[in-house]
Amino acid sequence: MPPVFDYDLAQLYARALIAIARSDGEITAEEGHVLQQTIDARSAEPLQLDELMFETPLNPEELAAIVQTDPFRGFTMHPVQLAEQLVTDALFVLLSKGHVTQTEGHRIMRFASELGMSDDQVRARIEHASHNPLLAKL
Repeated sequence: MPPVFDYDLAQLYARALIAIARSDGEITAEEGHVLQQTIDARSAEPLQLDELMFETPLNPEELAAIVQTDPFRGFTMHPVQLAEQLVTDALFVLLSKGHVTQTEGHRIMRFASELGMSDDQVRARIEHASHNPLLAKL
């Protein structure tokens, strides 16, 4: 079962997904719809995409610094596990429009790398996600 995050971590996680989805310059209607669904699935409390879009963009270094230096209010997921979930969710959101741009792929790699995943681990996670029946339908 995918993790559900407390409000603060869910907000950071959502901002990371938004930063990845925005990296090609836009978030399509399809991406926005799937992004809201993904945010809803990860958050213990409601978060509104339209409000999160006005937040300061989150960069990979900022997310890593927060989750690697301070356990998040009892949250025990290792940063690499968080990165794995972020890669999977980002692919799910991005593939809702039918493809992942090179810029988006690079942004996924930066977030994953900053959270401690090696390039090989990211590639393996992408390969694993490509066999997910939900992603295969996209």
